[in-house]
Parts: sequence; structure tokens; C-alpha cells
Amino acid sequence: MRYKTVSVRRGRKYNLGDFESIEAEIFLSAEVEEGEDAESVVELLNVQATDAIEKAVEEEIENSDRQRKKVQITKSSWGKDRGKRS
Repeated sequence: MRYKTVSVRRGRKYNLGDFESIEAEIFLSAEVEEGEDAESVVELLNVQATDAIEKAVEEEIENSDRQRKKVQITKSSWGKDRGKRS
């Protein structure tokens, strides 16, 4: 049996602690060329999907950390400015 197209769906949920988590999912599909092994195409898609999920989650965690720092700075400076009028 010859496969014309193969698809891979990968998903993962990362527990960040403090009741926080990040969930990522990706769906990849590729055409299998004549003479190409479908299993090797699936393996390649799995590697690409795993890499893409890990990269997306790392970026999201980094963005979340930056946002938390902004909120902490805003909260700490807010108390200092209370009661001041310009």
C-alpha cells in the first residue's frame, strides 16, 4: 500500500506550578513522494512537531515571565505614588 499523505498531531501540557500550565498542540501534514518511505516522513514530522512545541512553550514562558516582572514593578511603584498629586 502506498501512502500519498501522512499527518502527525502532537500535544503536550506543561505544569508551571502555582496552578498554572501551558498547553501546546500542533498538526503537521506532508505528501509522500514516489519512492519515499512513509515511516521516515512520519519520523521527520514528529521531530519537527516536537521542536515546534518546545520552542513555542519556551517563548510563552519567557513572555509570561516578562509580563510578571512588569506587573510586579507596576505594583511596587504604585504604592510609592499613592497620595501624591501632580
